Amino acid sequence: MVGGRTPEDTSSQEPTSCHYHHRGGSRPASACYSALCTTGGGGTMPGATRPRRDLTSLAVLALLAEQPHHPYDMLRLVRERRQAFVTGLPRSVYHAVERLLAAGLIEPAEVNRQGNRPERTVYRITTAGLHEYVAWVSELLSTPQQAHTPFSAAISLLAGLPVDGVAACLRARAAVLERELGALRAQRRALLQGVPRVALLETEHAYALGQAELAWLRQVIADIERGVLSWDTPAARRVAALGEFKGEVFNAT
Repeated sequence: MVGGRTPEDTSSQEPTSCHYHHRGGSRPASACYSALCTTGGGGTMPGATRPRRDLTSLAVLALLAEQPHHPYDMLRLVRERRQAFVTGLPRSVYHAVERLLAAGLIEPAEVNRQGNRPERTVYRITTAGLHEYVAWVSELLSTPQQAHTPFSAAISLLAGLPVDGVAACLRARAAVLERELGALRAQRRALLQGVPRVALLETEHAYALGQAELAWLRQVIADIERGVLSWDTPAARRVAALGEFKGEVFNAT
């Protein structure tokens, strides 16, 4: 995420634009999670624990909302669809299945055996799991979240480096970002030939964020070059005294 933007405090507010339909009427997405994991409509099984909310579990719920799958099939689809937010493969998918099963959000649909191979369990989403899937995605879509990336951490610490070196680093980042945006443009043009736009929204979003960051980088670089943005901190003076940091990746060894 570009810059240090802090989203509005939504801790005491409920999104009013994103609702799901539940017995008894429409309810705000932010209220979905606790209600769906503990109450009717196929809620969690007796003694079940609330599952950890991680993106791998969400990806599993999304796949099972389409149709029943064996864990290996889900792993294959995650890779085919290049869902980079699912990390720790392959174990993360199998662990997510275990957590969702314990919470009653998915259940075995059938068990298959081919020849001497081990049994393969196909899983399907439960009613509670489908409610949780809708609630979870609705909340993520409707509620801005602060992204604490390594780059945002570096921005908060850059005053400890000399101004000229920081400008050189930002120019290098801007050059890389320009190349990545060019690749995204080409990818989207190629995919538009036979893929519905809804499947490309993630690429569109990445491109929009990249454009915004590139514009911000160019403005900061220009402000440094014009002397509008500058700093002189004790840490920056100590680094400058080394006489070795020129904006490239610094090798401390």
